[in-house]
Amino acid sequence: MDTVVKVINAAKTRVPSVVVSVLYSVSSLKMLFKAKLLQELDDNCNELCTKNTPSILRKNQYPDMVSFDWNNVLSEILHRCPLLLEVMCTVVKSTTKPNVVPAIGLCYSILMQKRNHDLSLVQRINTILLSEGHAKKQVGFKETLSLLT
Repeated sequence: MDTVVKVINAAKTRVPSVVVSVLYSVSSLKMLFKAKLLQELDDNCNELCTKNTPSILRKNQYPDMVSFDWNNVLSEILHRCPLLLEVMCTVVKSTTKPNVVPAIGLCYSILMQKRNHDLSLVQRINTILLSEGHAKKQVGFKETLSLLT
């Protein structure tokens, strides 16, 4: 059946899930849907990097580290970058387990710090914990690979 006919028939059903399913089965439209979602994600991340409405991860002074809470990080993702949160929850197959909050928060903080070096709250906390814990050796990528083989 012709693609246009499929789309028209789907539209006639007036069932959103049917319409979207048919539209998404068209590869050129699927690419457009993905591009739209990725643009939304990029826009959300750009907003988090601004100094006008800064991310919680930009607050990386000592008092901010002392009062750090993963739930605040999760709240920021939920309200300011919900698509990313949905993607990460899909990856870990959870939306309700409290034990995934630190994992999602850590992934988020790593990605955002790579996007903007100033969003380094979690990295600064980790640095302090490692130095106070007397961590001595920095392991490089090649050394890590040799451990895996």
